[in-house]
Amino acid sequence: MSGRAEWDAKVRGEQCPLCAPRAESNAEWDFVAKLAQASLYLAKNQTYTGQCILIFDPRHAARPDELSAREWAELSADLQAASNAVVRAVKADHVNVASLGNVVPHVHWHVIPRFFGDARWGAPIWTNDLAEMKVTKLEPSAQAELVAKLRAALAEGGALMAVETEERVALAGGDSMRAFLCLPDGAPPAGGWPGVVAIHDIMGFSPDIHRIARRFAAAGYATLAPALYDGAGAPPLCVARTVRDAGRGDGPAYARLDAARQFLATRSGVDATRIGVTGFCMGGGFALYWAARGGLQACAPFYGEVPESAERLRGVCPVVASFGELDRPFLPQAKRLGEHLAKLGVPHDVKIYAGVGHAFMNDHGGGLLSEIAKRTPMHAAYDEAAAEDAWRRMLAFFAEHL
Repeated sequence: MSGRAEWDAKVRGEQCPLCAPRAESNAEWDFVAKLAQASLYLAKNQTYTGQCILIFDPRHAARPDELSAREWAELSADLQAASNAVVRAVKADHVNVASLGNVVPHVHWHVIPRFFGDARWGAPIWTNDLAEMKVTKLEPSAQAELVAKLRAALAEGGALMAVETEERVALAGGDSMRAFLCLPDGAPPAGGWPGVVAIHDIMGFSPDIHRIARRFAAAGYATLAPALYDGAGAPPLCVARTVRDAGRGDGPAYARLDAARQFLATRSGVDATRIGVTGFCMGGGFALYWAARGGLQACAPFYGEVPESAERLRGVCPVVASFGELDRPFLPQAKRLGEHLAKLGVPHDVKIYAGVGHAFMNDHGGGLLSEIAKRTPMHAAYDEAAAEDAWRRMLAFFAEHL
């Protein structure tokens, strides 16, 4: 078969390589995410860092005019979400979207991030001169990291088909606590998803801890973010009582964390033997003290309180911790934590980020309080570069120990 007959066969979908089911990863791409009408893949030939292909899923369709109005509307939204995610993930200066269907007539788009100074800036994205295209392949670890960034960007944009619910966790005495449960999209792997309990900072059950839970879910972790102030009385008493428990490493707040862990461990699709914890500021102190009680496999505290005595941490699981150099109240605690964990022989990665202060992982938006926080001895402010590096370290550490 050749010429027009071969083309007509392709149009009919005969042996179409883009028709589902397709391999999640092959010599040309790695799977990123399933969206409403399409799946996004990261190309392995990285002419432009972050270039992706978005493929229509439900059936074979050679041209857009074969789609229903609903399919076209949802696919257009998928394309917008994919383009936005690519730009956010690689910080592109521009993005080109191309439908190059003259080789494989199946509805799909190439989403191409562009950067000032790239090999083809100011020119068409494709050329037959491969030397001019400067095709390269990323190392497997860099490719995997880029897939994770794309998934995180999709999750933050609300495009992933993840399961998000606000739950009620039963507490002793008939009370209950709110919690945000975020599960990865798709079916759980054999054995179940690993789990993470994400403990909020002093700002409480905020959009920021929801954002963090979504990012963990995008990376493949079933994540529960409990509203730790619930069950501790009315505001502001609940804040004072919870902060008190964090500082002394004991108290009712730890029973609420135990309830959160039990709730997560018993969810369908979650591997109860692989649960870790992360926490921020007040939550960082909780994460560390709680992990020392046992029952967790990895701990990621951020700029949290560290006990004076190493014995308070005996029995703690592997720890990946992050602090800011400009966070004067907590900088000595960062150094103390590294010494404690080394003395106890606990696998650990403690990093102090130069040029940033407290709360560099927490994005609570702008406003007067944020401006005031920057001018305190903590120099508290979100820092994207430090946050992204901390995400990379934390997820790599969790992958090893969970």
